[in-house]
Amino acid sequence: MESKQVEIGGEKRPFRMGIRASHMICQKYEIDLSEFDQFMNEVQSKSKIDAIVYLIYAGLYAGYKKDKRELDFDEEDVWVWVEDLLGEKDGLAEIFGEGNENAPKEVAE
Repeated sequence: MESKQVEIGGEKRPFRMGIRASHMICQKYEIDLSEFDQFMNEVQSKSKIDAIVYLIYAGLYAGYKKDKRELDFDEEDVWVWVEDLLGEKDGLAEIFGEGNENAPKEVAE
């Protein structure tokens, strides 16, 4: 499976929501993999911006690792990029993709 290319931070970047990203999210939020779907539903329904930013960070991190690219950003950069995306129509939709049941619908600022 190839990494998805998403436009964020002024350039196309590899993004991958696979086992590495899921593992990072489980570690950060101290949940078991068996709780992952429930956690994602909660993130979506409550528009938890900190979790949304970390989901994007983890997906980018995993994409970079898969493509053997050196990371040129950190989690703080992702916060800025997400803020920029919130001002764009369908800004987060490109990252999570249409039809993704775990994609946040709206984010409260």
